[in-house]
Amino acid sequence: MNKHLILLAVACMACGTAPDPQRQGRPAPVDPAPDGPFATLPMRFDGYYMAENDGVMYMVRFFPGGNAVLINGLGEGPGDLPAKLVPDAVPDPLVGHYNVPVEVHGDSLFFTTTPRRGEIHYRGAFIDAQTLRLHRRSDITGRQDVLEYRLRPDPSQ
Repeated sequence: MNKHLILLAVACMACGTAPDPQRQGRPAPVDPAPDGPFATLPMRFDGYYMAENDGVMYMVRFFPGGNAVLINGLGEGPGDLPAKLVPDAVPDPLVGHYNVPVEVHGDSLFFTTTPRRGEIHYRGAFIDAQTLRLHRRSDITGRQDVLEYRLRPDPSQ
C-alpha cells in the first residue's frame, strides 16, 4: 500500500501536479485571460482591491473581459459590499456603485465613473499583483487623491 502512495506522489511530482498543502480544498486563483485587455498587467481576479481614506472604503474589482466594478462605503469593515462586486453589476450612482469599461495603455489603467452630476476620472498602475495605486480626480468637487488599494482575496480562495 505505501509503495503505491509513493509511486503516485512521484508521478504527480513528475507532471507538476503535486497537491499544495497550503491550498487544501480551495480552488486555485483565477489567472488573467492571456488574450484579454489586462494580459500585460500583474493584476489578480480572485479578489478585490480596497483603499481607505477619511473614513470611506473604496473597493474595485476587475474582470478579465475588461471592466471594473466599484463601490464605496462607510464603516468598520467591508461588510456585504464585496458581494456587489460582480461582473454584471447594475450600477447605482446614488450609492456609489459603478460598472465601467477600463482602458489599458502600456502599464496604466484609465476609467471614469459618472455620479449624479459630473464625473470622477481614475488613472493608475499596479505596483505589484497585491497593490494598485490610483489617482482620482473629481470634476464635481475638484478634489484629487492618490490612493493605494490592497488586494483582499475572496474568502473562498
